Amino acid sequence: MLFEFHVTDAGSARILARARFRGEEPEDDLRWKTWHDIAVNHCHADEVKEAENAEDTRSVAKWPLKAEINPDNTPIDEVANLIREFLQDPPVSLTCFIGHLEATRFDK
Repeated sequence: MLFEFHVTDAGSARILARARFRGEEPEDDLRWKTWHDIAVNHCHADEVKEAENAEDTRSVAKWPLKAEINPDNTPIDEVANLIREFLQDPPVSLTCFIGHLEATRFDK
């Protein structure tokens, strides 16, 4: 799983949890579906509405930052500080999800 910082064209910033899935659709992969269900249904993370044509990876869930970022002219050090602030006091849903990731590791 990859956690990525993403800024939309409209300037909303978020952390996405992305994962590779096996099969035609993410919902066909037990591992991906388990992570999604834990994040969205158990930990109350935001669901991601993505294009239906994802081929290899899809976002499991998202956690919005409470800051608007202009992708064209926000200095990189300001963006880095916003990410640090977010991670110093992460949302309960992200903390819950990370705790469950360790409990449901598929490589044990």
